[in-house]
Amino acid sequence: MIAGLAGWLNRRATSLMAGSVLLGLIWQDLARALAPWVLYASMATIFISALRLDERLLIQWLRRPALPVVIVIWTTLLIPALALLITRWVPMPQSAAFRWVGPVWFG
Repeated sequence: MIAGLAGWLNRRATSLMAGSVLLGLIWQDLARALAPWVLYASMATIFISALRLDERLLIQWLRRPALPVVIVIWTTLLIPALALLITRWVPMPQSAAFRWVGPVWFG
């Protein structure tokens, strides 16, 4: 039963994601009520996906964790730092920034 539900969710994941975003935009009170649970739902999804890892590969990573540590450092620290440095130090014309980011209003 659980395998059948997982297969059904897997086949319709994109549609369900789009539907949940649309539902949140339409029914904003529900989105506001469920907002505190988003972190827990995300962590549960990551945990469930981790269960699908190849056990031999997971054991290899635990024995020699250099590659996973480098990947985590790269994605969480270095890429944002590079983006910050590029946007702060590389001179860009106003029109280029507008094309990349779009109109931003602070009010």
